[in-house]
Amino acid sequence: MGTRWSPTLCNFEYSGTLVEQNLLGTVAFRAGKKLQWDAENLKAPNCPEADRFIRRPYREGWTL
Repeated sequence: MGTRWSPTLCNFEYSGTLVEQNLLGTVAFRAGKKLQWDAENLKAPNCPEADRFIRRPYREGWTL
C-alpha cells in the first residue's frame, strides 16, 4: 500500500518569493534607495550600487 503525499504547508513557490522580497528589503535599506527589481536578471536597474549586496565576485579560480 503506497503512501499518499500532500503538498507541504510552506511550498517553495510561495516561500521562495517571500524570502526574496524580505532580502530585497534589506538590500534597499543598505543601499539607501527604493529598488526597481528585475527578477529575471537579478538586478536593480535603478540602483547599481545595490549590486554589491546582491552578488559578490568570486575569488580567482572559483566559479559557480
